Order: sequence, then structure tokens, then C-alpha cells
Amino acid sequence: NADGELFSFDSDMERDWGTPWYRPSRIQHLVSGSDHGYREGSGKWPDYYADSMPPVVDVGIGSPTSIRFGTGTAFPARYQKALFGLDWVFGRLIAVHLQEQGAGYTGRVETLFRGGAMNLTDLEVGPDGALYCITGGRGGQSGLYRLTFVGNPASEPSVAVVAGAKEARAQRRQLEAVHGQATAGWLASGWSQLGSADPMLRQAARIALESQPVATWVEKALAEENPKIGLSALLALARCGDGAQQVALLKALGRWPLDALDEEGFLTQLRVIEVAFARHGIPAALKPMVI
Repeated sequence: NADGELFSFDSDMERDWGTPWYRPSRIQHLVSGSDHGYREGSGKWPDYYADSMPPVVDVGIGSPTSIRFGTGTAFPARYQKALFGLDWVFGRLIAVHLQEQGAGYTGRVETLFRGGAMNLTDLEVGPDGALYCITGGRGGQSGLYRLTFVGNPASEPSVAVVAGAKEARAQRRQLEAVHGQATAGWLASGWSQLGSADPMLRQAARIALESQPVATWVEKALAEENPKIGLSALLALARCGDGAQQVALLKALGRWPLDALDEEGFLTQLRVIEVAFARHGIPAALKPMVI
């Protein structure tokens, strides 16, 4: 998009319709180190996992084929900044209106047109500022369609700018610059971001932490008193540490009783325990406490 951010339109899985783990087609914000939780069948991650990246917006049942931002269209500003997407199976063109939210975005879906035989496969902005779409597939008649705006685009309302969003994205990119590489001094400058109120910054900081040698931060993670920072750090340790640290990790969680945490903290602590058990099993010494 115009902010230099990457997005995708992810398909659903028809075989999962009606199951608790069904996930509709959705718009995803693709950021460094993100895991959107796609696993086979019931293994899909729920959106509330602390190490999962939730969608920008759910679109619903559908078959995505192509996406493009409205940059270059002779449309009102809100459509020039919108993400256009095609749904082959229901024959619809959608515009996803993105709204800045911290270091990320939320979205609203608008259906611009749909038709029973509109098996849309691709779209492009023409030199005249119109949006061109083509249909076809599975033996259907292919057709080319042109979408234009009637009126004065400049007279339409523009997209609201959210205070601090640009700065938050810049802060996220600073954290992302550390991803995948050990960086001397990062713990001193980036540790506090593990407790950020913005989940995008919190995740970017955790991936940056996971990129540092575990030996340089394990004791700091085990001793952290702030629950938001501590739970993020212990999640990183559960993901990157080894079995030798597991008992200390699980005991460190006792610093924050589950009934004393808010819902987000409660779910994060359960996720830390889940990841620790999945990676290293249940320590024999802690089985009575686990039960």
C-alpha cells in the first residue's frame, strides 16, 4: 500500500465449513516474522494465540483470486487507498477500506459489485484510471469489465489519518530490522517493547528477542516482574529455549496467578505452558502441579 506495507487475501478451507476451527477467507497483514497460524485441519491456531498474527478483517466464505490496491485509479481517495480483491466463487469485487490502528491496520469490507456468472480472475488499473476485471475458468465464458467512477473524486470524503500511526509503524520497522540477527545492545533498548500495549509492536519485539542468543537473556526473562513483558519473554523462551530451562520457566509463571491476570494475560500464560509442553513434554517434577 502507500505506506509500504504488504497484504494478502487468504482463502478458507471448504472441508472445514461447520467445524469449530473453520476460518473464513481473510485479509492478512504480512509483517516480518509473522505466523498466521495455518495448520492442517483442527491444528489451525485460534486468533487469540499470543504468537499468532490475527487477520486485518474476515471476508467470509469465498475463493480469492487477485488483489490490488487502488493506487492510480481515478476514484475518490478512500478507494485509491483501498485494497481491491476478487472472489471467484461468488463473483464479487470487494474493496477493503484499511484504517490505521497502532503499528497495524483494521479493515471494513465493501462489496462493489457481484453477479451470478462473474467468475472474476484478475484485475488491473488502466492508463485511464479505470479498474479492469476479467472473468473465466471451468469452461465459463470469459469477459472483460471496466469500472469507472461517475462524479468528482475530489469532492468525496478522504481517509482519516490516525495520530501516532506513522510513528508506530516506524517503531515496528526498527524492531523488525533486528529480526534474524544478533544485535549487541538490543536488550537494553528493545526489552520494554515486549510489554507494549500495541500487539504489533509486542510481536515484533518478541521476534527480535528470539533472534538474540538465548543465553544472553534467559536470566532476564526468568526474573522479569512486569507481567506483560515477562509473559512475552517467557513465550520467547518456550519457543527458543531447551528442556534444561523448562522447570525454571514454568515456575516463573507462578509469579502471576491466572486469576490475577486480565483475559489477554490469562490466554498468553496458557499459551506459554502449551508451547513449553509441546516442545519439551511435561517435567516429571511438575506433574502434580500441572494436573
